[in-house]
Order: sequence, then C-alpha cells, then structure tokens
Amino acid sequence: MKFPVGFPFFRRLRCVRNRIHINLFCAIIIRGICHFLQIVNLETTWLCKAITVLNTYTIEATYSWVFVEALFLHNTVLVHVMNESSISLAVYISIGWGIPGRAVIVFSEQRSKLP
Repeated sequence: MKFPVGFPFFRRLRCVRNRIHINLFCAIIIRGICHFLQIVNLETTWLCKAITVLNTYTIEATYSWVFVEALFLHNTVLVHVMNESSISLAVYISIGWGIPGRAVIVFSEQRSKLP
C-alpha cells in the first residue's frame, strides 16, 4: 500500500506510464474490496445492489486499464519509431475509467428493470 501512496512524492516517478500503473493498481484494489464486501450477507437490498454495480464497474475498469497499458506501450513504440504525436494522460484516464462507466450505466438500467 505504501507503493501507490508514495508515488506522488518523487518527481522522477511522475510520468504517464507510472500514473497508468497507479490507476490500474487502484482499480485492482477497489475490485478486491468490493469482492470481499459482496461475500458479506447484506440485509439491505440497495446496498447489495450498489456493491454489485461497483464490483461490475471495477472488473470492467481493470480490463480497461490493462487495455490502456497495452495502448500506451503501442503508442510509445509507434512514437519512437514513426515520430508521431503521443496521447495525453487525460485521454488514457477517460478510456480507463469512462468507458466502463458507460457500460455499467447501461448494465444498471437493464438490471433495474428486472424483478
């Protein structure tokens, strides 16, 4: 846990690659917490539904961040070889957290219509 928390204090470690790693680690940590919370027998239905939605979101976010890692690696090789412009961190963050958010919103709407 010290590793992701200590990253911002070292200026040399403030690069796009490490920030992508931090977001991936955060998604995995939140996924683990949600998994353990889902095991607990919850009496309130809204809390159970919220944890299920959050668990689904973190599963998809984990896969999205793995995709972002691959995209960053591809763009790094392409930038160095072909001299093209690179993608900013904001685009990577919107892919890593935004795309799963849209998918989970659709999932939640469809799930709420079920009895």
